[in-house]
Amino acid sequence: MMTYNDSVLLARKLRELSPAIFGIELFGSVLKNGHGRDADFIVLVDDELAKYWWRKERELIRVRWPDFLYEHRWIIKKFMPFLYVVTVHNRRKKRLENSAKILGINLASLTDTAGRIPDFELFLFPAKWRTGTEINMSLMRQVTDLADDRNTLGFLRRIARDAVALK
Repeated sequence: MMTYNDSVLLARKLRELSPAIFGIELFGSVLKNGHGRDADFIVLVDDELAKYWWRKERELIRVRWPDFLYEHRWIIKKFMPFLYVVTVHNRRKKRLENSAKILGINLASLTDTAGRIPDFELFLFPAKWRTGTEINMSLMRQVTDLADDRNTLGFLRRIARDAVALK
């Protein structure tokens, strides 16, 4: 379980550990409810690093949930958790490991006293990926060919609308 305060502290730690990080934005259930299963972070980096990450992680980040079903994921999580693990959890873990490596972050340095790594996700975006709630589509198209995919675009719109910068 992650709280908003846990997320703020984790974001600070991540920024301390990687000079490649210009800023961090929070979105998802922790932002919406004050707590959640994991913290969802947009990590703001330079354009080239974002482009490298999107190309390297293309299959792990491609949004597979149709946008209209996004709000109903809880049904799968609750009644068919094995399906959720198979379709999401393993890709999420691999993406976190790869993202940390690209940022030069040793995940072991984030462990708590019980030796557990906090549950969080990293998405590397160019620092100017949006203005307010508007996506900078010109830049995002330079970063990834997935920007115009219907499901990915729905994902980008949701986080552009909701994400907040963490100090």
